Amino acid sequence: KGKDLQRVTTLALMLVFFGVTLRYAGYLLCSAALLVVVLRVLGLRSKVKIILISLCTTLISYYIFVHILDVSLPRGWVSF
Repeated sequence: KGKDLQRVTTLALMLVFFGVTLRYAGYLLCSAALLVVVLRVLGLRSKVKIILISLCTTLISYYIFVHILDVSLPRGWVSF
């Protein structure tokens, strides 16, 4: 029970962090960081898998939102 509460608290804090920093750090950085934490909390331990999944998911979702759905996402420090 204590471990589950810790996981829920970690994810909730990460979502708040995501919301607060999204405008400043941008979608790419915030989404990748969020996914890294979520994957770790869910039990994935391989650093290579975590990085690959986070990067691929972030880049694919960015492409879908920006180029297919024509949604403007916060760029933050990253601009291209």
